[in-house]
Amino acid sequence: MNRRKNLSRLAPLVAGLTLPALAAAAPVINNVAFNPVAGLTITAIDAHDATISGITTGGVAGWSVSAEVCAAGFCGGGTGPQPTDPVLTLTNLDIHCTLVGVACPAFDLLFSASGVGFTPGSILSLTETVGGNVSGTGVYNGAFSATGFSAGPTAVITIGVVTGGDFNLGPVTHTTGAFATGFGGGGTLHINTLSAGSTLSLPGNFDITFADTPEPSTMALGVIGLLAFGGILLQKHRHTAAL
Repeated sequence: MNRRKNLSRLAPLVAGLTLPALAAAAPVINNVAFNPVAGLTITAIDAHDATISGITTGGVAGWSVSAEVCAAGFCGGGTGPQPTDPVLTLTNLDIHCTLVGVACPAFDLLFSASGVGFTPGSILSLTETVGGNVSGTGVYNGAFSATGFSAGPTAVITIGVVTGGDFNLGPVTHTTGAFATGFGGGGTLHINTLSAGSTLSLPGNFDITFADTPEPSTMALGVIGLLAFGGILLQKHRHTAAL
């Protein structure tokens, strides 16, 4: 028997066993939402897209707000698909103070998402990036925060900023363990102060990425186990060929 020929035929079988074991279903965001704010109207376009608008009242009165939160691929009425690493996006933002002669109070715009498709035992890698603008000569003092979790500790990122004009923040990445197929998280746009007459916008979006990253030791053990199994198959095939 031609052992070299038989081994070449067996190699794709071993590779076929290895690759599916290392592959995992890509996670997806299946729900997004804004937290309620007095005076603002929230419109759920679908499970992947929502808007918020109006002028705040009550303890945070005076802010004119317009924004959209969406799963990347569905923003602005898109129909997908989502990227391999799903992204929660705050976009089409326009915030300014409508009060005259007095500053608007500190304000938080919160949004969230949930999804499925993570691999229990893997690592949730949370990444935050922001591309913003403050109109005119105004100054924005505040922060952008992101959270992510999967039935375990929450990864938290907070980037403070005091700036005017165009600004870019991140990418900043934090990790945590993923212990379930489901995952969740969200973001907070915090305003301490914003100069009168200036508008805060996000031409580059506020993006929060959730990546399902294999835990290194688990991946290594899986590869070793599959290679060992492949070795057993090869040894068995050699024994059969020798008969």
